[in-house]
Amino acid sequence: MKEIIYPTLDLFIYQFRNGLGDSDEQIRENHKDFWQNLPDKIKVNLDAEVKGENPEYIKLLEELIEPSTKKQFNIQDNHYYFKDTSDTYKLEGYYYPIRLYDTYGLIFDCSIDDRKNPQPIDVFKNLKQQGATKSGNVGKTWMVSGSLVPGIKPEPEDIAKETYQILTGIECQKPEQGKFLGATVFEIWKPPQKWLNVEQENVHVLVILYPNLWNMEVAAEFYGDWLRLFNMRNKIIWEYAYSRQLTTELKAIFQTVSENINRVNKINYGFANQKISQQELQELQKILSQSIATLSDYASKLSYLEILRLAIDNNLQNYQSFIKDIEDKAKEKQQNDSTLGDTNLQCLEKFTKTVKTKYKVQIQQDCASLSASLRIIEDLTNTVRGIIEIEQTKRDRSLERTFQVLGTAFGGGAIVSGVVTQHIDKPFAPMNLKYSFHPLVLSLFWSVLATVILGLAAWWLTKPKQKDK
Repeated sequence: MKEIIYPTLDLFIYQFRNGLGDSDEQIRENHKDFWQNLPDKIKVNLDAEVKGENPEYIKLLEELIEPSTKKQFNIQDNHYYFKDTSDTYKLEGYYYPIRLYDTYGLIFDCSIDDRKNPQPIDVFKNLKQQGATKSGNVGKTWMVSGSLVPGIKPEPEDIAKETYQILTGIECQKPEQGKFLGATVFEIWKPPQKWLNVEQENVHVLVILYPNLWNMEVAAEFYGDWLRLFNMRNKIIWEYAYSRQLTTELKAIFQTVSENINRVNKINYGFANQKISQQELQELQKILSQSIATLSDYASKLSYLEILRLAIDNNLQNYQSFIKDIEDKAKEKQQNDSTLGDTNLQCLEKFTKTVKTKYKVQIQQDCASLSASLRIIEDLTNTVRGIIEIEQTKRDRSLERTFQVLGTAFGGGAIVSGVVTQHIDKPFAPMNLKYSFHPLVLSLFWSVLATVILGLAAWWLTKPKQKDK
């Protein structure tokens, strides 16, 4: 059985405080979810967070907890220390919660409280249980470390592989290897295959095996740097996963648009003498309403996708900058202490390559193709709106023509009726009627006849001109 001295598990957890577009209610829910990772008696009120001097890095326990509370719960320099027992092991550790602008970060540290005797690496099963219920909606990173047993030289890679399998239940083929203050560093990460289930699939593990406890104690000064680094890394993974979700939603929206395009084409608008029925007009109006709502939703999601692309660019730059900061800080420590070994974290740069060559390229391609689809939605909306407006104008003109014809007919009929009535009132006027009729009947007859004749004449005169083909 492989053994190490002072086996330690550090779990780096990240929870959005206020994500893009989050409401006040969602911010309160995020706050509640984050503090559930700590013991109930340790909590900072949401309203108190505004008192922090620098929202980009607020030590939540150091700045916002009263001195009497710090003393009562053994809180020192933002660390809430604890001791516990599990099975036959004595445990020690701490919680270190901070706010990184729009994100909460937490280090949960748990070690076997024995710095002298070697422990089997199976003990990581027990340490994992201590942090099993702790989580964040952005992601988390597992860091396991310990000191190699003097005089015993098992292959560090074999220890790393077996430790990873203990933590995840998954075999590891070839971990990325580097150096940190003389320790051997292994990064083990398999890119998620199902991005819509990224919380379960994104398992990121670092195994750091130190040559002695002194190197391990010096390395403890870097936990704040690791916290910032892994924040950028987990954010990039979350952002890319969200981009996959948005892309899926946008494609589904465009599928509906394609169906509406087919519905519009079936109306055959624009063919010679083609008339749109009232039912077809109502269907076009329904499609227009859907298209306007779809256009707004699609444009909003496409904008979010572009925001995610820019966020990944920014976080990747920060990720690379933090790696360099850690390396520079470690090299400065080495210059001041010759017992410390070399530092080379190029193993962490493989993630940078993956982001540049796969994630960024994929999002850029999605933005380009989906932007083209946006123009199709805009064209559909404008086309349907134009058809409806033209059809409505035609119907308005037809109604106007009807009123014009009726006005002419009835007006003319009234004039004729008045003239006829004047002649009927004069019985000896030269009308030479063979039969005598009641004046009302004669007036009505000539009025109706004039109305019909004048109406037909007006209808013919106002008839739209047919253009020559």
